[in-house]
Amino acid sequence: MKLLLAILLISYCTYAQGMTYYVNSNIGDNNFSGASPDSAWKDLTNVNVKTFEPGDSLLFAANAFWVGSLTPKGSGTVEAPIVIDRYGEGKDPLFIGFGIKHVLYLYNQEYITIRNLEITNSNVNNERQMYRGIYILGEDIGTLHNIKLQNLYIHNVTGSLRPGNTTKENGGIYYEILGNKVESKFD
Repeated sequence: MKLLLAILLISYCTYAQGMTYYVNSNIGDNNFSGASPDSAWKDLTNVNVKTFEPGDSLLFAANAFWVGSLTPKGSGTVEAPIVIDRYGEGKDPLFIGFGIKHVLYLYNQEYITIRNLEITNSNVNNERQMYRGIYILGEDIGTLHNIKLQNLYIHNVTGSLRPGNTTKENGGIYYEILGNKVESKFD
């Protein structure tokens, strides 16, 4: 019995720790594994198709930037959140939208900590659309827990009103609950 408990405890600790993935737009390569700074992914392609597991960390290189939408998948747990952060010395990793709908997007995800990133999303074409820095959406999911946004520099998110709409559904950080099948909320 003690051996079984020891094996279960070791399995849990290994699972709770998770994997660490690195992304570096300066020296990375999407053909790399992403498992170390020397084998970092280059752009958001691999990040946006991967489903991260509880305890995983997704680290972006300091002094690097990416253009486009960061849409990681997966949820953590209370014991093992997913962490999105930076690594290395220098300026925080920069994510540039250039007038896309949202720069960082989470859909029906929970137990995620996002910190030490810079996000901007300027309306370069002066279009009347929604622009968001971070968009967190829960839809027909129940209660979503523990989404932490820490030490983020979000600026120049220059959306405007949608035609025919009098509400401003854009901004630096935008949380939203949709759906009518399952009562949903953020905790």
